[in-house]
Amino acid sequence: MAFKPSKRKKHNIDRVEAKLSLNSMMDIFIIILLFLLKTYSAHGSFLPQNKNLQLPTAAIRNHVNVGLELVATSETIFVEKQPVVRMQDVNLEKSHVVADGIILPLFRVLHTYAIKANKLEKTYGIKFTGSIVIKADKNLDYRELVRVMQTCGKAKYHNIHLAVANK
Repeated sequence: MAFKPSKRKKHNIDRVEAKLSLNSMMDIFIIILLFLLKTYSAHGSFLPQNKNLQLPTAAIRNHVNVGLELVATSETIFVEKQPVVRMQDVNLEKSHVVADGIILPLFRVLHTYAIKANKLEKTYGIKFTGSIVIKADKNLDYRELVRVMQTCGKAKYHNIHLAVANK
């Protein structure tokens, strides 16, 4: 014969509702966020790639540092996604475009960025490292790439990084 349940058990009078504490979940999310931020900063910056730009492939040993972005395609040279000069004018070595191996419109733009960076260094203490990341198309002529690099050096961007695609 089964026992008759008591009134307390029958009506479930002392029912306790479970409440979810979000404090511990927020702590976990913050730890995950900090881990992801630390991992991202340790591996350098992500360089988006244009559709018509093919980077040369290489076995990457160093990660790209953050710097001014220069893109050199077979048609145009861009600095921070702004077109600067057409490559056709550079190849024709027009006097107002190229002088002594320096691409003059590119030099003016890079020199302007260097002046702004020096002002930031004086005002806020942000050190100007002269770092520039060059994303050059793999079909770009070597002579043109050397001119771009020479222009960067002349405009006080001595810390040059060439972006490549990972094998």
